[in-house]
Parts: sequence; structure tokens; C-alpha cells
Amino acid sequence: YYYQNQISISATANYGYHFTSWHDGNTANPRMITVTQDTAFTANFAVNIYAVSATSNNNTMGSVSGGGNYNYLSLVALTATPAYGYHFEQWNDGLSNNPRTINVIQDTMFMAQFAANTYSITVQANDPRMGSAYGSGYFSYNTTTALLGTATYGYHFVQWSDGNTENPRTVPVTQNAIYTALFEINTYAISVGSSNPAIGSAAG
Repeated sequence: YYYQNQISISATANYGYHFTSWHDGNTANPRMITVTQDTAFTANFAVNIYAVSATSNNNTMGSVSGGGNYNYLSLVALTATPAYGYHFEQWNDGLSNNPRTINVIQDTMFMAQFAANTYSITVQANDPRMGSAYGSGYFSYNTTTALLGTATYGYHFVQWSDGNTENPRTVPVTQNAIYTALFEINTYAISVGSSNPAIGSAAG
């Protein structure tokens, strides 16, 4: 350029980086300069910092670690940890690897999808001849189910295997469980008497 020319210089950052300043501290970009001598201008660039948001679809069901602010192209591990009674299913982008490693290239939001575990509840009678028990099935964690013991004629319900005597009863579902209805045979009174004790007696 000729002496006293007014010229514009500019710095263009690659993706993932940004311009910070010129070597002399000037931050204008583009920047107008007046040519007065041979001069070198150095553009200073820095790596971008991106936000990685890592959340749970339900904080009661589980938590997620690994979120934060990271440099462009950082490798970040995200981990979804379910609470008791729940399990991790997948991330909001459909991937199910856990933990997972991501390459940071932009602001990103990851949400872990958790769901309730399914548990088996088995309800049975101590002797099928004495009675039947109902309420077996598969149920989601933290729900409730009803148990019922029905005695066959000549027998009666006593209690459940855990000592509870309510019948029917409602139980919370927190794990796989077996409930046994305990039945016993009935006892009946047989009374024998005489119509006239002076004439005769009866026994048995």
C-alpha cells in the first residue's frame, strides 16, 4: 500500500474459535489503519467455550452428571444414575449408552429419560384345597396392589406369611415379593343330648 493509504484489515475465526484482539491490544474487527510504514498485525484467537446441559426428565427418578462449560472439541463424559426403583432408558437424542462420551462442538442439551422398574408380586395359598389367593402380577415401582385370600368352605383365612391379618389388604410395590395366604381347617361344635334324662342319656 502507498503511504497514507486508509485500509481495512479483518480477522476471521475458524468454527469453534473467536477473535480476541490484535497484537497491539486493539479489539476492532474489522479495523481501519493508516499506512505509515511496513507493519505486521497479528490476530489473536481463542477457543470457544460451550455449555453442555445435562438434566433428568424427573429428578425423583434419577440424576445426571457431566454438565458444565467446556472448550470446543473437549471430550466430556455424561452419566445417568437412576434412583432406587427406577432405571435409565435413553437420552433425548435416542442413544442409550450410559455413561456416554460427547465431543463438544456447540451449546448442547442432554436429558436422561428414566422410568419406574417393574416388579413381580406373587400371591399364593399355603394349601390350594383350603383356599385361593389373588393379586399376582407385574406392577410399577411405588404403586400399590390389592391382595385377597378366599377360603374354601370348611376352612378359614388366618393371616399372610408376613404376619399381617388384613384381608383384603393393600401393599406397596417396592421390590419382587411373595405373599402367602395361610388357611386353617374350621373347628365345629357337636352337641349331643337326651330328650329325657330319666329315660336315657346320649354321649359323643
